[in-house]
Amino acid sequence: MEEYKKISRRQIDEMLSGVPLKLNRALSLALVLGPTLFLAVVLFLYQDNLSSDVEVFPNVVDELIAVFLIFALTVYLMFSIFPKIFLKGNKLETQLNSPHTIEKIDPVIAIINLDRTMMIIRLAMIEGVTLFSLVILILCVNSGIIYYNDNYWLLVLPLLFQMVITIQFVSLEKTISRIERDILFRIKNENY
Repeated sequence: MEEYKKISRRQIDEMLSGVPLKLNRALSLALVLGPTLFLAVVLFLYQDNLSSDVEVFPNVVDELIAVFLIFALTVYLMFSIFPKIFLKGNKLETQLNSPHTIEKIDPVIAIINLDRTMMIIRLAMIEGVTLFSLVILILCVNSGIIYYNDNYWLLVLPLLFQMVITIQFVSLEKTISRIERDILFRIKNENY
């Protein structure tokens, strides 16, 4: 673990610039693209159903929204504490010292890869909340209750939140800061 304690911000910046940062951005974009296309389908169905007779089932949707709110709060809490759980104790050392390749990789690359793994998991958690909200929204459109109550459009907010979080996750400065805060700080302040 000593080689990890010597890693500087400049080294991370040099190794992260270029292909690793582009990979992070592509993965993040992919996680936002799915829900965005799902929303496009919802909007298409909304426009298509404007002229048809629809049945209204508000009780089922209201129950799903209650479940969704509990789920969303749980996931957003887990999103914020995930690095502490994922890197607690000797898990950090295990993650860094057991690369998926046979050969030993550069310590800076190992840290960047670990951050990328955590980033994908955290953004996937947020995507789960977004998809759940969009499923409820499509039920609102198909059942017709959205035509009587525009408040159901608030179910688009998790997608907007996901987009904001994703934009923050992919900037070079935020990525370096996240690596320093979540990984390097633990390495330098733990006794390995």
